[in-house]
Amino acid sequence: MNKITLNDLLNVNNSQDTKVKFNAWNGKVDPLDEYLRDPDIVNNQWLFWRTARQSFSVGQIAICLVKVSGDIWLLTTIKHITKELNVINDVNYEGDELETYKNYFGRVLIKYHKDIQAMCMNYQGISDNLIVNQILPAPYDGSSFPRIG
Repeated sequence: MNKITLNDLLNVNNSQDTKVKFNAWNGKVDPLDEYLRDPDIVNNQWLFWRTARQSFSVGQIAICLVKVSGDIWLLTTIKHITKELNVINDVNYEGDELETYKNYFGRVLIKYHKDIQAMCMNYQGISDNLIVNQILPAPYDGSSFPRIG
């Protein structure tokens, strides 16, 4: 059976102007728990958080994925970066959600084996490996399937 990639489903701009942010347990907080409590926490704070390394530039597209378990990630939003706030260790960007993809947010599960530490990666380099695992009939609410830790 042929694999369906995230790009097959969404036809996202597959260029250097698109990046994927992988959000996973940071040693204190699980972003999936935060997403279930309030999606905006992940879609604005986790996605736009900057450490010393700059993740995005104004004009880029940011795809936000949250780790569910193992190699499974949940698509939570796709945003166009509109502003950089020039801060470190805080929320450093602002962006507008791309309405075209809204029906997929919280519903598309991606299989991707992330074997490097970087949280943000160029979409172009990994798009062929972002495999659609499942499309949920409704947004993920924590009970759609068993969570594997």
